[in-house]
Amino acid sequence: YLVDERRCMELLELAADQYYVQIIDDCRACRYATLYYDTPQWDMYHLHHNRRLTRQKIRTRTYVETGVTYLEVKNKSNKGRTHKRRMALDRSLFAAAATDTAAADFLRREARYAPETLSPSLATRFVRVTLVNHAMTERLTIDFDLHFDNVRAAGGGNKDMNGCGDMDMNSRGNTDMNGRKDMNTIVLGDTDINGCGNNGIRGMDNGFRPAAEASHGHTASLGRLVVIELKQDALAPSPMKQLLAQLRVKPFKLSKYCIGEALTNPLVKHNRFKAKIRAIGKMAAHDSNINDML
Repeated sequence: YLVDERRCMELLELAADQYYVQIIDDCRACRYATLYYDTPQWDMYHLHHNRRLTRQKIRTRTYVETGVTYLEVKNKSNKGRTHKRRMALDRSLFAAAATDTAAADFLRREARYAPETLSPSLATRFVRVTLVNHAMTERLTIDFDLHFDNVRAAGGGNKDMNGCGDMDMNSRGNTDMNGRKDMNTIVLGDTDINGCGNNGIRGMDNGFRPAAEASHGHTASLGRLVVIELKQDALAPSPMKQLLAQLRVKPFKLSKYCIGEALTNPLVKHNRFKAKIRAIGKMAAHDSNINDML
C-alpha cells in the first residue's frame, strides 16, 4: 500500500486500540540502510520490469540502531510467494559482500547469479515503524522518509557505502544476530512513535523528487509518502485490511529497488513503471489518496 503522511496518521489513530508498536532497543522508529546488488546489465531489475514472475533480489541490509548487517537473497515464485534466505555479515562488508569468502559461498548456494558478476547498484534508506495486532496474527511495516541513491551513476565505487548518505551507522552496543534482543510491544495508543530522535513521521522530507517523470538524477526521494506492507496469517481475519478499506486505500504494489532504479538510472528501461511513477508524483503533489490517481 502507498499513502500520504496524513492518511497514515489517520490509519494509526484508527489502529491505536487494536495494535501494538514494536520497540527495538528503546526505538519505535528504526532506521534501515539497504544496498541492492545486480549484474552489470541489471538482469534482476529487468526481469521485474519485464514481468517475469520468478525472480530474485540480492541485497545487504543494516539495522542502523544495532549495527547488525545481513546479506539477503529474496526469491519470488510464480505463485506470488516470497521466500528470503539470509546470513549475518560484518558491517564492513555492506558494500563488498560478494568479495567475502563465506558470503560468496552463500550466494553460490542460494542465488542464481555468480558472486563475481554482482556489484552494488542502488542504496535505499528509510525509517520503519512495525505494528503487531493483539492476536499476533498480523504484522504491519510502515516505511517513511524513503531515499534512493544510485551508487553506479554517482560513481559509488569511491563512496563510503557504510554511511548510505548522511546516515550514522554506528552500532548501539551488543545485540544478538537477529537484531531483536530487547524486543517489546506496547499499546500504540499509549506511545509516541515520533519518540526516536529525529526520525518521527512528522519530520519527513517535504516533497517527492522527481515530481512525475523519471528525471534520472543520481538521488530521489518519496518525500511524505509512506509505504505500508501487511504480513498476515492467511487463515486469520485482518483488522488492518478493514481499516485500510475504511480509508479507501487499495493495494499498490511497489518495489523499492525497481522504482529507485527507474528514478535514478538513465541506462535502464522503465516504460512499464511510468504510469506508477506518474501516480506517485500526482499523489505527492496533491496530498491525496493514491487510488484517486489511478
